[in-house]
Amino acid sequence: MARMCVVAMFPLLVVAVLGVTLADQDSAGSCPRPGTEGAEPACSGQRETLPCPDPYFPLGDTCYWIPDARRQMEDGHVYCAVREPDGYTARLAVLDDCDKLAAVANYIADTLDTKTSYWIGGTDLFEEDHWFWLNKAKVVRGAPFWETGQPNGHTKENHLVLNHHGRLEDRDASTLLPFICQLK
Repeated sequence: MARMCVVAMFPLLVVAVLGVTLADQDSAGSCPRPGTEGAEPACSGQRETLPCPDPYFPLGDTCYWIPDARRQMEDGHVYCAVREPDGYTARLAVLDDCDKLAAVANYIADTLDTKTSYWIGGTDLFEEDHWFWLNKAKVVRGAPFWETGQPNGHTKENHLVLNHHGRLEDRDASTLLPFICQLK
């Protein structure tokens, strides 16, 4: 069973984190909370540091890199792929569980420009309003993952960003934004 840690993403948003995929969560898209069935006591110790090749850094059990560049969505994906370290595969970040979403959102809030959105690897391009990550996992709709009123772009906005509140939004792929690379 996964250990649980409570992660404060932003001053007004606290998310309980479990090592489960978003598809495993309830239909409202919420993360399991402390004291609920299957929850364990809060984390008390440090995790081992994951070795990540330069310029990637560890967050949880995944290596990420946020280049100092702005690209359209597809160019961001290519940027990650052509700069992948030897022996690794890189893509836009797949934040398909509470732990990953909270870790990346916290990192951005603590160390980067929190007024910016970042391209990540999700789309409904193939079937409108059916969102999937690059790893083919379904993107759960609703709070606490999606910004209120999102997705709202219909057929004009088919790709995911992590916004400055640490929540998902849909955007037009031609928008120039920074992006988050992930090793898989």
